[in-house]
Amino acid sequence: MKKTFIGMLLLVGLLFGCGTIYAQTSVDMPGNPPAEPDVTLEEVLGRDVCVVDNYGIVYNLTVGGGVITGTAEHPSCGQYSDVSGTYTGKSFSMHVGNPSNPNCVGYTFTGVVNSRTKTASGTWVNDGGGGSGSFTAALCSNKNKSNKRSKR
Repeated sequence: MKKTFIGMLLLVGLLFGCGTIYAQTSVDMPGNPPAEPDVTLEEVLGRDVCVVDNYGIVYNLTVGGGVITGTAEHPSCGQYSDVSGTYTGKSFSMHVGNPSNPNCVGYTFTGVVNSRTKTASGTWVNDGGGGSGSFTAALCSNKNKSNKRSKR
């Protein structure tokens, strides 16, 4: 009788223990956030987007219909007259070119939108291959629309 009772307890424990594992439809693992819905740069950040690189330089962008346009005023390179790019879903890339200072080079930015934080981030590399860094992007606010320092 004692062996039968212990056997029944083990059987019940296995059934309930295994049933719990198989009953879960998804498991959130640390470091693996749940999938985000498909959104675009424009849907998350709006049409007026400010990109700030790791040197504090602000790039004022307008996004819409999969196209990115804008301007940048670099403290030592002057006005960049050709800021353009594209976005598809949560990914985007843009090129900042034609600086008013002939000694300066352009930059290529690539990034991804985070719909939870309503920001975007990524990396940049200059056209000469001699520099790279990071950036963040968000909906422009008045404090983001001014340039800051430069170490480039």
